[in-house]
Amino acid sequence: MGRATASADILCPLWTRRGDSGACECGDNLGGVVNCDPSTLEVTILVCHCMTYSNVFNTTVVGHCIFNCLFLDYLYVGVDTCHSRNMHRSGQMCGRCEEGYAPPVYSYSLACVECSDYNYNWLKYAAAAFLPLTAFYILVVIFRISVTSKAMSAYVLVSQIIAAPVHLRLLAIERGGTKQPELFFKAFSSVYMLWNLDIFRSLYTPICLHPNMSMLQALALEYVTAVYPLLLIFITYFLVNLHDRFRVIVRLWAPFYRCFARLRTEWDIRSSLIEAFG
Repeated sequence: MGRATASADILCPLWTRRGDSGACECGDNLGGVVNCDPSTLEVTILVCHCMTYSNVFNTTVVGHCIFNCLFLDYLYVGVDTCHSRNMHRSGQMCGRCEEGYAPPVYSYSLACVECSDYNYNWLKYAAAAFLPLTAFYILVVIFRISVTSKAMSAYVLVSQIIAAPVHLRLLAIERGGTKQPELFFKAFSSVYMLWNLDIFRSLYTPICLHPNMSMLQALALEYVTAVYPLLLIFITYFLVNLHDRFRVIVRLWAPFYRCFARLRTEWDIRSSLIEAFG
């Protein structure tokens, strides 16, 4: 992280200082991270870096920052890089949301969202995060879908790498909120995110749970959706043991078993036909 040596001088533009001659001059370029035009005093900053004011150092600071990772070389710096892309972020290295805004949950977007009406948003979050995942798990169990073949394993691995959250967050930053890139991002990510169990995640409108939620708390919720499939597996194992030990469970499950067995038979027949003639 770098610091401007005399950025507290409000008579000079950002990342400039008062020289011995009394005129404003550019500050340190930090090894090429910051570019300053000596004639116009226009400042640009290397991508994946932010320039913000620090209350700790009482000056302007520069450091690595994901919020400006674009497919460009340098970005123009106005007053503060946190406000340059309308992400409603503030603080050192854009680490906080503006007043009245909060980080979205179960979203790839890093932009803070307005959080005034949030009382029942936890229901939206639960429905978005857990209902599609539960439905997908039930389908896999009922139809005994396997991804252990060589071709399928390779496809799943590539899909998981492409749809890694860090990659999709960078794409969400790059699309810039315009309509066509946003539609492309949603279509592209929806194809691959299924195998990371982030079903329809890019299709949802960003949800906030509380205006005082921090980015760390929002990221911690990612562990809930990661542990949930393990909980479903444990419940399935428990129910299978009950089915083996108690006859009443067998009788109660019998109608469902016949229905699922019929569906599974039709699925197996179609799969065999596709393998034979496809």
